[in-house]
Amino acid sequence: MEPIEFRRTISDSEANFNYLNLKDDADNRYGNYFDHIQHRAQFVIIDGSGRKTFARKHHSTQIWGALNNWFNSNDVQAGTRILVKFDPKEIQDNCPVLHLIPESTTKAVTVESIQISQPELNNEIPISLEKQLEDFLESNLELIEPGLRLYVDEDKHKGRQYPTDIGIIDLLCCRLDGSFLVIELKRGKAAREAIGQISGYVGWVIYEIAKGKPVHGLILSHKEDLSLEYAVSANPNLSLRYFRLKFYLLPPKGILAAKS
Repeated sequence: MEPIEFRRTISDSEANFNYLNLKDDADNRYGNYFDHIQHRAQFVIIDGSGRKTFARKHHSTQIWGALNNWFNSNDVQAGTRILVKFDPKEIQDNCPVLHLIPESTTKAVTVESIQISQPELNNEIPISLEKQLEDFLESNLELIEPGLRLYVDEDKHKGRQYPTDIGIIDLLCCRLDGSFLVIELKRGKAAREAIGQISGYVGWVIYEIAKGKPVHGLILSHKEDLSLEYAVSANPNLSLRYFRLKFYLLPPKGILAAKS
């Protein structure tokens, strides 16, 4: 196989979670060039200054592991454009070598940050509550389904905000029977967008993780949506549930109770 090189602009999620998608800025994927390298195999990572660190292949589409060392040493952030070079014949320390060379950093807003920066009133789930809601769901998965638990992969990465090369899965869970459940919060997305997004995640899990086990998707929506109901009803692998956020005041206690 011939050497390859491509350029990629680091996204918000890559910068936040310290991983790399093996695709360029035109969305051309290069994972097939690494098919001969096993999942979790170690890479030598070399930056533009010749500094060396290590990371691991994550399924067929990403580099994870200790890639945070490369991010930190090169001050790589969202908007940093890098040159990726790989020659399958280059071996160091008995490992394949991946050259990751930062070229420039811009303040251009990525697609992911556009979604985050929309006014809160345009979202069914206020942005300021998203983390708290995910915190609650992670700790109370049995409210969704008895025995449901958060997926944890071989590298101890948890299934909350789980990165893929097509986006971030809100919650990737395992059921009692060993099957997988992809949970997506519908943050104001149109029905077509929500169905397409979760279907893509379900397909990714089938291809990269499930190893023949069933995979289903669950959309959690704060707002009732008839169009979404029709779309989900046409897909046997998807389901939809509505939820409500409740706010109430506690009765005064202690000094406050005495004052009243």
